[in-house]
Amino acid sequence: MVFFYDTYITCLLCISLLYYLYYRWDVLVLDMTTTAVSSHYLFPILSLVSETLILIIGCINMILLLIGTNYYRYHQAYRNPVSLCVISPLPVILIIIPTLNEDIYQVLEPTLNAVQNIDYPSDKLTIVIGDDGQRSELQEYLRSRYPSFFYHTRRHIYGHAKAGNLNDILMLQDEYPGEFVLVLDSDMIPERSILHSLLTPFYDYDPAVNASERTLYLNTNCAFVQSPQFFHNISGYDFLGQHYHFFYQIVLRAYQGFSMGVPCCGTNVLFRRSILEEIDGFQYGSITEDFNTSLRLHFLGYESKYIIHKTASGMSPLTLSDFYQQRRRWTIGGLQMVCQHMSLIRRLPFVYQWIYGFNSLSSFCSPFYLVLFISPLIDLWKPSWFPNSMNTSDYWSAFFPYMMIYISCFISLHSHMSMSVILHSMQETIYMIPFQFQYIFCFLAKMSRMSFQTTPKQNTQHSVTSTTFLYMFPFLCYEGVLIYSLSYHYQTILSKWTFGWLLCIGLQMFPPIGYGIQQFLFFQ
Repeated sequence: MVFFYDTYITCLLCISLLYYLYYRWDVLVLDMTTTAVSSHYLFPILSLVSETLILIIGCINMILLLIGTNYYRYHQAYRNPVSLCVISPLPVILIIIPTLNEDIYQVLEPTLNAVQNIDYPSDKLTIVIGDDGQRSELQEYLRSRYPSFFYHTRRHIYGHAKAGNLNDILMLQDEYPGEFVLVLDSDMIPERSILHSLLTPFYDYDPAVNASERTLYLNTNCAFVQSPQFFHNISGYDFLGQHYHFFYQIVLRAYQGFSMGVPCCGTNVLFRRSILEEIDGFQYGSITEDFNTSLRLHFLGYESKYIIHKTASGMSPLTLSDFYQQRRRWTIGGLQMVCQHMSLIRRLPFVYQWIYGFNSLSSFCSPFYLVLFISPLIDLWKPSWFPNSMNTSDYWSAFFPYMMIYISCFISLHSHMSMSVILHSMQETIYMIPFQFQYIFCFLAKMSRMSFQTTPKQNTQHSVTSTTFLYMFPFLCYEGVLIYSLSYHYQTILSKWTFGWLLCIGLQMFPPIGYGIQQFLFFQ
């Protein structure tokens, strides 16, 4: 039944998309053959190429998410959950908390208090704070407040940011024992049950044995278990979607449905130490060491698992500049990884080529998005640049079937979520487009070796500043031009097929403006 549903929906999506694209290209070719060819056709062709590319990418993404989600539901229905109480003997867990100049009392202390209260035998825990800031005050603080915790600064590995910090601890196996390694960012406050959640997926019951005589075994092919990130410091309405419900509740859940599981997300993740040592620890060469490490593990044939419930909550960026700085690091880190390891990605199954390849290169779609953003405005102000015989009713009759099927699939993926989460999921990438050009330029201009910078997260004053306005400026410009265009052409705009797209794009570009307004009105 699952496979029939996947095939049916995939066929509907593909057929409706092909019908729409055939109509669009047919109209353009008809216009070009019935009128004199001029340079004005360059932009319509570029616009239609951009639209075709974006729609095909969106369709592939949707198909993979639908198939993965259904596989996930199917496998979960037949999974026998394991309880921690049946694991004997319990393994020793090494907990590493890397830190770099985060505030001790606002950021680190809540995390350390929660780690101290984790529901697991204390004699089976080795807790290490890896201080890349080499702060004597942190060492004294730990000695007085948490005497059982280990304070560590670099001894053997220098450089390589967070990955080097983690590996410097991992190589000291005699001093810091542990069969499994839990990595927690310094702001991530773990739940008491975090090890119950992350350790048990490594174990399973032997399916060949009768239910009354089931024996437990350790899945030696499972490299790590990842859990989502939740955030507790987001005030007001989450305009920027920083809870990342779409990624953690939809995308990763779908990826878990495929054979090798999900990529690593850097925190709230439990590794098997022996497998990490097999690849010489966390991988270097990218400032997103988590993605890089899981790529190497998946290439070697190891699998990962994902649990969808909460195991820890952390702190998200509080200003637009910090938010975009974090996104800049993710973008450039992904580009670094692809450039260095494209040969590995090509040898993965198609789904994982897409996960690692497309997700890392998606910033290169930004020029095509930009063309789509300005096309409706050009159609209003320079209709001679958009010569076509396409009328509104024909356009929407061609596009409506694909749009409705796509939206229905999108809503079905969010069936357990609220409407506000659905709206955030639709907007999540669009307001990154203006800055993707800067990130690509930084990478291509030999700035790809940017130093690792932690995202500021302590609860400092986060009012609207000139920097906030600077990040809002591209969106304010677009919204201003859009409002002026709609008011100036109000007599003709309703009859144009571009009207719906103008409204849609205007809504998609609003979140950074709404975030800035909220900060100005409520958090001064």
